[in-house]
Amino acid sequence: MEPSRCSRGDEAKKRKLEDPNSEGSLVACDTVDLKALLDQHTDQMRRMQSQIDGLVAINSTLQARLDDQAESQAQEVNELREKSDVLELRCGSLERSIQVLRKDVNWTYSAPSIPRIHWIEQGREEEYADNMENNIGYIKAEARRIRNGENIDCTCLDFYGQMAVLHDDALLPHFQELADAIQLSNGIG
Repeated sequence: MEPSRCSRGDEAKKRKLEDPNSEGSLVACDTVDLKALLDQHTDQMRRMQSQIDGLVAINSTLQARLDDQAESQAQEVNELREKSDVLELRCGSLERSIQVLRKDVNWTYSAPSIPRIHWIEQGREEEYADNMENNIGYIKAEARRIRNGENIDCTCLDFYGQMAVLHDDALLPHFQELADAIQLSNGIG
């Protein structure tokens, strides 16, 4: 059996707290040495706790910065999505304009004429047929003026005080011509 480090003499007592045992821990032989060892461990634990507290504070600061950056980026993403939506709408409008321009490089009013007899055969009166001929003429004239950049106030669909225009698929090509002209215009009143 190995003799106790405490029994090695005065020389050994001076080095008691400096010599590790077989496990690498410092050895204390009396209460003074034990107190010194505890004080040393307490100081070491305080330093470690101070380091931990410092790391926790740094971690909290970094987490706050990360949260701020994440919030800022989320806001930026939302703004970019809104801008993207606006640009997609604009792009869609421009694509439709290009399609119209390609289709109508040498534009002529292409909606077919609707003969007067069309209205009469539907059981409409002469007055209604007259009104429809006039309305189609207004639509055609407005579409031409808008295409030529002359029109600043489109009133061809203002039927105030006139006979009601009933739905008829034969009118759709005329409305499409007007819509195409308006879409290509710089804006009308």
